[in-house]
Amino acid sequence: MQKERANHQKNTTPPAVPPLAKPPIKGMGGLIQLVAWGILFFIPFFFTGREQQSITLESYLHFLKIPVSFMIIFYANYIILVKKYLFKKHTIKFILSNIVLIILVIFCIHLLPSPPHPKPPVEHTWQEIVGFFLGNTILYILVAGLSVAIKMTNNWYAAESARKEMKKKQDRSGVTKPEKPA
Repeated sequence: MQKERANHQKNTTPPAVPPLAKPPIKGMGGLIQLVAWGILFFIPFFFTGREQQSITLESYLHFLKIPVSFMIIFYANYIILVKKYLFKKHTIKFILSNIVLIILVIFCIHLLPSPPHPKPPVEHTWQEIVGFFLGNTILYILVAGLSVAIKMTNNWYAAESARKEMKKKQDRSGVTKPEKPA
């Protein structure tokens, strides 16, 4: 009797990690990305007021280099680096490739020409320059982290869906896993 109860408890114990629910709406991740990028690209239009000058094409094109650089970091991770390195447990390669990517993007952004300013340029101290690059680096790391989080979540949903589908097929065919001997 005790052996039956022990077997029943083994078979009815909940999994250590609860299964993931199905995403509420198929394609929700793409919609969220579209809205987020839309907001990021149109920020200058949200913050123009009576006190500020209007947005010119030249100033908007200058602004675009920041959101485009975020997109480069995000989608390089989302489409290529996570699948190529992180899912295959090559964490060091993943980190190094992100460091190289972020450095390249920062220098490319820095080298792009800026529109002429009506005021003469202000000389910045090396501390201000380092702070600027450090701040940008942190933002790029956060963007890379966000892409990893979204890709990992999508992968977990897909794996859970595949696991449930396999369990359904096993249940329909009547095949059960053999029990381990006690």
